[in-house]
Amino acid sequence: MKYNEEVAYNLGLSLEDIYVLEKIEDNIRDTVLSKDGNNGEFSFNQVDLFKMCKFVFKQVNKNDSEDTIRKIYKTNNAKFNKMLKGSLGKVLIKGENIKKQSKSESYFKINKEIRTILINGYPKVVDLELNDIEKLVVDELKMKTIGKNIRTQLKSMDIDKLKVAIGIAKEHEILDYPYVKSIYNNLDSNVKKPQESPNSQGSNENVNFQNSDTNIVPQNSNNTSKNSKQFVPTVKTRYHNINQTFTNYEPDELEKLLQESQKGKFTCDDPSDTKFNYDDCPF
Repeated sequence: MKYNEEVAYNLGLSLEDIYVLEKIEDNIRDTVLSKDGNNGEFSFNQVDLFKMCKFVFKQVNKNDSEDTIRKIYKTNNAKFNKMLKGSLGKVLIKGENIKKQSKSESYFKINKEIRTILINGYPKVVDLELNDIEKLVVDELKMKTIGKNIRTQLKSMDIDKLKVAIGIAKEHEILDYPYVKSIYNNLDSNVKKPQESPNSQGSNENVNFQNSDTNIVPQNSNNTSKNSKQFVPTVKTRYHNINQTFTNYEPDELEKLLQESQKGKFTCDDPSDTKFNYDDCPF
């Protein structure tokens, strides 16, 4: 395929879209597809296109009846128009239908900007155009391009603090800009200004961005910090002399504690006794 796969995928082009587009481009100067040179537009008869793209459109057999042929062309026209309304229409722009001799043809134009990206891929970031903080983001976060919004945000960010945020993100193995930006914002809100001594001139050169506050790192409910203590849910029980959770005891120890805690609470007469009362028995 002569087109860039990443761009084609992002445009939503299917294999059928790509096949039709390649056939059109390969045959623009051919006698089958005539190029009129009107503002870069070219015209062709769609029936001829259907014949060229035999893997996309249903073909007519020489033994088919006229009624069958009309139905096949109608089906192919409907499919082609649907493709033009979809992703193919981002590259191949349809103009007006014209009558040319005995055939009906359509004018088309190739979107040159999209076609250039489709062939050459997305433009790469040129290092000479980047300042220090932009280059840091591109290198550390492996970004191919920097959008306008990110450039605007970086203008107001401190490069040293950003390095700290990137370092924290590396420790958590999540290197994407939104995550780093959230860490940076938390650093910004958690940085404590140094106490000024009577002889201090108010210099902030030695501000330490390594704040130990755990709120710096965005918390994920599915992840647990390596240094965090394991949370053990407390199991509430009506046995007041058991102050620990059940998981802290062996089965034998737990049974013994339960027996001790319930001793004397229930009395059950002997069933053989004529005075046996079922209401006094807990089981």
